[in-house]
Formats: sequence, C-alpha cells, structure tokens
Amino acid sequence: MELEKGEPDTLQGFVNWKGEAARKDKHGGFRAAMFTFVMMGFQNMAFVSLACNLTSYLMMSMCFDISKSATTVTNFMGTANLLCLVGAFISDTYFTRLRTLIISAVIASMGYIILAIQAYFPSLSPACRLKEKLDGREATLLFVGLYLIAIGTGGLLPAGSTLGADQFDENDPTERKQKSSYFNWLLFSIVLGGSVGVTFLVWIEISRDDYFSGYLISAAGILFGMMCIIMGMKTYRYKVLGDSPLLRIAQGVQHEVILQNHILQKKQVHYFSGLS
Repeated sequence: MELEKGEPDTLQGFVNWKGEAARKDKHGGFRAAMFTFVMMGFQNMAFVSLACNLTSYLMMSMCFDISKSATTVTNFMGTANLLCLVGAFISDTYFTRLRTLIISAVIASMGYIILAIQAYFPSLSPACRLKEKLDGREATLLFVGLYLIAIGTGGLLPAGSTLGADQFDENDPTERKQKSSYFNWLLFSIVLGGSVGVTFLVWIEISRDDYFSGYLISAAGILFGMMCIIMGMKTYRYKVLGDSPLLRIAQGVQHEVILQNHILQKKQVHYFSGLS
C-alpha cells in the first residue's frame, strides 16, 4: 500500500490500526512508543533471570551433570539469539510488529508456564526419586518449555524495539531527536527489567528454592507487557509490509554469485577457445 504524497500530516509507508493513512498528529510519538518500554522491560526481566539460574536449576532439580547443563544452556541461548533473525524477517515481511509481538508473547509465556508446572509438581521432575535421570515425559516438558521461550524471545526482541522506533519520523528533525531519546529510554527499561530479574527473581528461586514462583512471575510479566502493547494499538504507526532487509541482502548475494559464475564461464570459454 502506498500513501498519497502531499496529503497533510500523513506519513509515507505507514498506516493506522484501521489500515488508513497514519497521521502525525494522531499516531506515533512517545505516547505510542512508551508501551514498548513495559513489554521489553518485563521480557528482559524474565529472560535474564532464566539465563542466570538455568544451569543451577538443571543440576539441582533436573539432575543434569555440569557438562550437560552447560551444553543445554549454551544451545538454548544460541537458539534464542539466532531466532531473532527469523523474528525480524517475519515481522518485516509477513506480520506487523504488533502481531509478531502478541504471538511471541503468548508463545514465551506458555514456555514459562510449562517450566512453572514442572517445578511445582514433584512427580514431573526426577529430584523426588533419589536423583534418577529424566524420563521421556520429564525431558519433553523441560525442552518444550525452554524452546517455546526461545521461539518467543526470537520474536519479542526484534519486533518490540522496532515497533517503538517506527513511531518516529526520520525526516522530521524534532522526531529524529525524539527517536534518539526513545532508544535511551528503551535501554533504561531493558536494564531495569534485567536488574529486577537478577536480584528479585533470582533471590526467590535460589534463596527460597522456589522456581515455581520465579517462572510464574516471568510468565505473568510477559502477559502484562503484552496487554500494555495491545492497549496502545490505536496510537501506533504501522509500517506497511514489504521486503525484509535480510531478503534484500540475500537477493543481492544471489545476484552477485550468478554474476561471478557468468564471468567465470566466459573466461573458461575464452581460455579453451585460445587452446583450440
């Protein structure tokens, strides 16, 4: 969808929640971007607390040895970070940022709820049976919960920050300055959320040996952040879906490879022609 140029107070390439041309006086700015601060703060609170305590949780509650615990945490963290590329591609090409955020928040919260259920019921963990290894059902619960969180995080991280950044017009000097302030406040909210995670939630899980409450608070925080994002849906500027930057990079690399192959083939033809 392409908006008409010259229309007063409208933004090229952006629409409102109804699919109509977004207007500067009604959509975007800090009043819209502030909802992302809550979402990203709670997301980082949950993820950082999980990352800090996951090794000890796997060793103390799931009976992993230190090598297997470290490998599991490394695989989980690597998957979550790599999936951010997938989440960015999907939000740019197929879904809006808002839709990506909502779906990802639901997926991530389901992962934390599954971990909370496993931590609450002794029958779902091996610690209650004289330190036996995980059976199939216990392992399935654990890894489904972890990788639902990884998938959700892969959508939350790229879509949350870019949804807020979309609320500022780069061509407007005033909004360009506000965009710089937005990233400062975004970083502050992320750091604040992480600080709460590594102090309050980690204290609950370690000192009180209450992983159930820690995971449940994480799930509740992400769902609360999602509700805040939904509350602001009428104030957002939505970027019109188009080609993802990742897709354009891939297409550029593909064209370069084709060109180089074509040049190589021509050189080979000239070389063998000279021999004959």
